[in-house]
Formats: sequence, structure tokens, C-alpha cells
Amino acid sequence: MVKLPLSEFVTAAREIRNACGHDPAQQHAYVASSLPAQIRQVILRLSGAAPLSDEENLAVLVGLQTLSNLVTGNPTGQHRLLFLWQSDTADSPAPSLAAVMDLSSSRIKETIATLLLNTVARNPVVAADLLLRTDAALAVWRGLLLLTEHHQNDTSGLFGLTFAITNEVIDAQITEPVYRRLVDADKQAGETSPLAVGPSAITFLKFIDSRFHRALDHLLNRQEDTADSALFRALADHALGLFGELAGVLLTGAATDGKITPSQTLGRQLLASLSAAGSSQVPGGLPSVDHYVSYYTTLVLVLQILKHVSQLRGQVGLPENRQKELLRQTLGT
Repeated sequence: MVKLPLSEFVTAAREIRNACGHDPAQQHAYVASSLPAQIRQVILRLSGAAPLSDEENLAVLVGLQTLSNLVTGNPTGQHRLLFLWQSDTADSPAPSLAAVMDLSSSRIKETIATLLLNTVARNPVVAADLLLRTDAALAVWRGLLLLTEHHQNDTSGLFGLTFAITNEVIDAQITEPVYRRLVDADKQAGETSPLAVGPSAITFLKFIDSRFHRALDHLLNRQEDTADSALFRALADHALGLFGELAGVLLTGAATDGKITPSQTLGRQLLASLSAAGSSQVPGGLPSVDHYVSYYTTLVLVLQILKHVSQLRGQVGLPENRQKELLRQTLGT
């Protein structure tokens, strides 16, 4: 398929895609063949030549749809086709499926999200392999989070797909290590300071909170009772640990230019600097106001998660009086 004219490639890929949707035996046969690797090769070649023509966009789209159908409902295919997400060359940067996130087509972004979801669906082992050990998959996942950061006008279905992938991460019980990888990726992209939390990590926490919201709705409507599950206890522990970590950073002192006592907490230093006569900027040595806003936004979000945990499981979350106490300490008041 690699050497076919694009029109013939699209026709052949469509035939494979449709066959996989109707015949599990053919799906397994295609997974065991060299066709997935060939389709991937065409996608990588085209993705590196942006901007694409309409025909090239169609070839990438149908190729991704075909790969997605190969893994849909197929645990064997999910395992065998993990290589699709890996970089198999020594080039720097090595080409990978993450390159399609740079294309302008919203349908292509939606389809790569569908491929990622179908690859990890109901398969915790594959989810861990893909999101904890494969840079391309994490790059796609981070890109989806950034695209859905402001999802009010989302008409492409990306928000629903990203929420579904978040559910797979939660069900695989890899929430904390995935969060850590997102924090590191935000830092490497230069989108955070040592104090701030990056946008993809914050959006991930928002999706986690959405999961709690839905679980609470199920409970209140007397639907499936998930309040006593080990899964939610693990999420509560993660949120509690994260809150302590964030609060701990803000409770430390910082070097300043002498205008503020270094022994004061970062939160108190910020308040003092902003209330100083004629002050319009944070003194040198302190993080910017935007960084503080980012951190406090994250703290409030984690507190919200803990509140929903408390509603779900009583004492699993942090007691309300303890939440208020830690928040007062963090603010330096």
C-alpha cells in the first residue's frame, strides 16, 4: 500500500476499514499482517509534508479510521498494534503519529483521539504501556487536553472523546503517574515556572472532577453505586496527596529583593507585595501573579475534587475543617 497512488490507497484502506467493522476474522487477519505498518508509514509521510491537499487529508483521515477499526473491541489487536505509536527511526525528532496533531483538520484530530481511545478501551495493561511509556501517545493525549481546555464551543466531539480517555486512565488506576508526565511535559514545553502548574495538567484534573460529578449524579439518582469502590479511594488519595504537595510549595519561603521578609510564606508575600503603596508588580525573586493564579486555581480545583469525594464517601475525602485550615495556612493568613 505504501507505493499506491493516493486515490488507490484510500480505496484499499476503506475496504479494510469496512471489513474490520463487520468481520472479526478479517480484523484479526489484518492485525497479523504488514498492512497496519504500511498504513502508518503513509500517514507519517503525509503528516510531515503539511500543508496537505484535500486528497492528502483524506488519505490521512481514512488511514487513521482504518487503524482505529483494527483495534476496536480487539484486545489482541490493542497489544499487537502498540508499535504504531512508537518511533522506529533514529531521526530527531523521530516521526510518530503525534505529528497529525499539527494538521489543521478537526476531523483528523477527532479520529486520532478515537484511535487512542479504542487502543486503550477496557485494557488497563495497554493503557499503562501506551500513556506511561510511549511519548507519541502522551503527546497526542496532551494535545487533546489543550484543545479541550476551553470546550464551550466544541462541536467536533473532542471533549467527549477526551473525557472517555480520562475514564480509561482512571479505570486503569494510572491517574497519578499520568498526571506527573503531563506536568513534566508542560515544563518541557516552557509553559510553566517551577511554581505554576501547566495547562494540560490542570485540564486533566478538571476531567477527573467531571468523573466525580457523574458518579455523584449516579449515586443521587440511585443508579450504579460506585461510592465504595477502591477506584474512588485511590483517586481521593491522589487528590489529597496533590493538595498537600501544592500547599507545601506555597508554604515555603522565597528569596526576595528585601521588600518582603523571606520567612513569610509565598502566599503571604504575594498579598503583601500587591497591597504595598504604588505597587503594580510582584517584587523580584517572586513568581509572577499569573503563576500564583495558576497555582491557586489548581488548589481550588483539587479542593473541589475532595469535596465531591467527601459527598461520595464520607471520610474518604479530607474533612471540611481540615480543608479550611490548610487553605488558611496556604494563604498565609
